[in-house]
Amino acid sequence: PDALGYTWKNSDTIAGPPYNWKDIKIKGTIVNGLMDDNTVGPYNLGFNFRYYLSDCNKIWIGSNGYISFQNGITLSTPFSPIPTSDGSNANFVAGMLSDFYPLPQTNGKVYFWTNYSDSVVVQYDSIPFWSPDTAIKFIGRNTFQIILSSADSSIMFQYKLVTGTTQNNDIKTGIENIVKQSGLAVLNDTTYPTANTAVKFYYP
Repeated sequence: PDALGYTWKNSDTIAGPPYNWKDIKIKGTIVNGLMDDNTVGPYNLGFNFRYYLSDCNKIWIGSNGYISFQNGITLSTPFSPIPTSDGSNANFVAGMLSDFYPLPQTNGKVYFWTNYSDSVVVQYDSIPFWSPDTAIKFIGRNTFQIILSSADSSIMFQYKLVTGTTQNNDIKTGIENIVKQSGLAVLNDTTYPTANTAVKFYYP
């Protein structure tokens, strides 16, 4: 656990969360305005979501595979370890923190959906990595979700497709609180999420 008491399990462990993809492409809203290394929002949840010691009702969505619970959090490579007290890292949830390239010409999209009651899904769909070594500047395709549930204050990551490699294998997954002193890292550099798996964070 971290300092507050959050814990996590993945779908490969006993009593871990089942992988159960929740496609929101039809019912969700396309997140417009994402570019290289930026954040857009706010997106209203329609309910209060308990994250560490705060009740949050809106999120900002980052182009590099994360959401944050406050404005002004823009994460770009090289990414600091989770948690860390340096830089602008704070109050975020990193489903797959990487140097992504969600520009229109890549045909990758990000979707937001809420039931305005207790559930929110942010879906990164067919998003490539930025690649300085290729002529078209992107490589691979990645489809994953960040799911918030106020019923138990849980956070879930689901991975449907993971292909390609990000530069310097700079990739991280996990959560970090607003004061940058508490958090949990699941994956940290060189290790990529496995397709058709899930990770769930449990509120203490």
